[in-house]
Amino acid sequence: MNLSEIKDIRRSLGLTQSELAKMAGISQATIARIEAGNVDPAFANAQRVFSALDKVKKTQLPKHVSLQDIMSRKVIYIESTANLRKAAIIMKRKNISQMPVIEKGVIVGSITEADISHAVFSRNPEKLSVKDVMKSPMPAIDINSSIDLVVGLLDYSPALLITKRGSAASIITRADMLKIIKR
Repeated sequence: MNLSEIKDIRRSLGLTQSELAKMAGISQATIARIEAGNVDPAFANAQRVFSALDKVKKTQLPKHVSLQDIMSRKVIYIESTANLRKAAIIMKRKNISQMPVIEKGVIVGSITEADISHAVFSRNPEKLSVKDVMKSPMPAIDINSSIDLVVGLLDYSPALLITKRGSAASIITRADMLKIIKR
């Protein structure tokens, strides 16, 4: 989280400025100034606000939902030597926005729609392979990890690999978290 997201996060959690201020132990006026970008809060105040938001997030997660309930069942990946056109076709057909990249059976990176879009407009995409534009591999977590961990990591990464006994077993994206709401 960063300061510019506080207002959106607070609203998505259904909190008023006064409620957040009370939970964080600071004034409502300070929350208003932080959200408006009119003040750069002291580190301790920023920490209190983020802690309060995290606490509310965790209490709003359904307790009966497990990682297995929301993760995708199959990992769709692409070889690092494939061309960008093939990656774009797979993403479009499978309706996904990112996927792991493998080399000799080992995950070596990830590629997103944004990576492909940037390459298309900056270079000749017909001559580029996936390895020319791929980024670092997405974070990996064990299948027995908590939903709280997943939520926290998805704040920083659009997708996570789910491992079982050290091998990629599944993937979970921010969009997968919407499955919780359907329940």
